[in-house]
Amino acid sequence: DGVAIRGYDPVAYQTEHKAMPGEVAFTAAHKGSTFRFRSAANRDAFLAQPEKYAPQFGGYCAFGVSRGYKADISPEAFSVVDGKLYLNLNKDVQKKWLQDVPGNLVKANANWPEIKHKAAKDLGIFNIANSLPQSVAPAIAPLFLAIGGGGNYTALFIAGGVFAVIGALLIAPIRAVK
Repeated sequence: DGVAIRGYDPVAYQTEHKAMPGEVAFTAAHKGSTFRFRSAANRDAFLAQPEKYAPQFGGYCAFGVSRGYKADISPEAFSVVDGKLYLNLNKDVQKKWLQDVPGNLVKANANWPEIKHKAAKDLGIFNIANSLPQSVAPAIAPLFLAIGGGGNYTALFIAGGVFAVIGALLIAPIRAVK
């Protein structure tokens, strides 16, 4: 939809140190995206120094860029390093990013010129892979728990492992297409 950071205020990450949704009333365009802000003051600060506040790597997941691909982000999974905003796919990916920020930055900065203009062809796959388990698990978990009279967490655990392996095997051929 052209709205950057899913409508979250890029200035608030640095001034409030947290992810805060912007308002439709306060917007600014930058590099083909529309940014939303919590206030006119935040919008004006952004317009004065967009490179200071705009997310790095075009707003894609910094960890994904460090691995050589573009991935979607969660506005809540962020870090500010040396005054720059880095976003991640989710909190789990953010933990991996934070384990070696300097090393990941070196890799991401090396990869970005090569992938910057490439289409984010994997983005839909990552979105599905990220949201499908959260959507389907509550529906099928009772079926596995009911095996053997109820409360069968072993069956649920095994099913989760099987589905994870199947998911990894199915995404591998898609990732191989460059």
